[in-house]
Amino acid sequence: MRTVWTVAIEAMSWIELEGLSLSSALTQTTSQLEIRDAKRTALARRLVRECIRRRNFIDKIVNHAVAPEPFSDFSLGVQAFLRLYTYSTKFTTDGREAGVQLAEIGRRVLGWKTLMPVEEALGKILAIDPQSLLEDADEIEQISLQTFHPTWFTRYCIRLLGRSEALKLLKTQEDVLRPLFCVNPFKVGEAAVLSTLSKQGVTLEPVESLPFLYRIVETATPLTRLKEYRDGLFFLPNMTSCVTVAAGKPMVDATVLDVGATHGVKAAYAALFLTGSGRVLSVDYPSRPMGRLQAQLKRLSIQNVDVLTADLEGNLPLKGKADVIYVTPSSSGSGAFWRTASKWRGSNVVKRMIERQWRLLTQCVNYLARDGCLVYSTSSILVEENELIIERFLKEHPEFVLAEVELKMGVPGLRGQEEAIRFYPHKHNIDGVYIAKLVRGVDF
Repeated sequence: MRTVWTVAIEAMSWIELEGLSLSSALTQTTSQLEIRDAKRTALARRLVRECIRRRNFIDKIVNHAVAPEPFSDFSLGVQAFLRLYTYSTKFTTDGREAGVQLAEIGRRVLGWKTLMPVEEALGKILAIDPQSLLEDADEIEQISLQTFHPTWFTRYCIRLLGRSEALKLLKTQEDVLRPLFCVNPFKVGEAAVLSTLSKQGVTLEPVESLPFLYRIVETATPLTRLKEYRDGLFFLPNMTSCVTVAAGKPMVDATVLDVGATHGVKAAYAALFLTGSGRVLSVDYPSRPMGRLQAQLKRLSIQNVDVLTADLEGNLPLKGKADVIYVTPSSSGSGAFWRTASKWRGSNVVKRMIERQWRLLTQCVNYLARDGCLVYSTSSILVEENELIIERFLKEHPEFVLAEVELKMGVPGLRGQEEAIRFYPHKHNIDGVYIAKLVRGVDF
């Protein structure tokens, strides 16, 4: 337990100090502390993730407990411990019974002198009824605290979807997502893989409209531990990448350009649609972890994908034109705010994202074949990153029109963009996603 909390406190301190992602903070922490225990690191990851996800309500409790001292006056280590302590005693089944043990862990990790100024606050945290802190809050703040979302996002969702639908979205919990399973036809036939896994206690159900893809209903053993996984007979993608690929409907001999590849799931799934001369060029910024994609492609024996790094807003390393271009720029990630820490970056980040999204979209037009299609997708539900970007694009590129995304899934886009589709976590068992398909008009 002490090791888990040592890692968690240090990782949260790095997140606060440098603005690192959880993964980066954990990597830096475990390297710094020379910790190689994967199980304890995984427990620390979950502890930090769940704590940060509830940060607004946790901070309200902590601020109430340490008043009149400003919370920000304490060291980053103490701040991290107070947040983790509040999460563990107020938002888990351990409850206040764990308070004494956790306080002792805090003294051992940080030192009793360091923790002494907040010893009284630890007792106050145990005594606080979180619901009592809602009494003086207005409706928006109450909803934001109870659903663990920034107030700006709560207001935005209500304006976008209406109060009733917004509440359903904001109350989405992480267990709504069912993991996915994708057969690798380059290795073996679907029937053979499904039969083998069924004998090992794996129950799957096919996903309509998405080839090779299944939802995992039940499994007796984590799939990554199976020999079939190590042998590359299947991989575990995410739904957002798969629906984006399917929207482009790449033909078997297509040249596919995957721009903004991130972890490369789109490239691996798109490759399954191609045979013969069909190829995927997967490109992302040099700072992105493309090695993960290369390792996965090797495990799967997928050879029709080229992985490259480049300045996405400069000249891309593509000879000729692409038949299908997937443009998936960085976004606010608001479609996954229900389970990520990026929601605490604030609404100002959206303005910076929009310009990068626009530049990337317009840059990619130069590489599209005359009869090709360009699929623009974000993991955001914000109109500013989606429909408004496409409206601007169609206005400045009148030769293009919106084509229908032919998937029996999702709901139509907003602002009259019925050809585009949207997904919402509370409706579709998927992160919030927007997908638009652009083609040149018949008169071009």
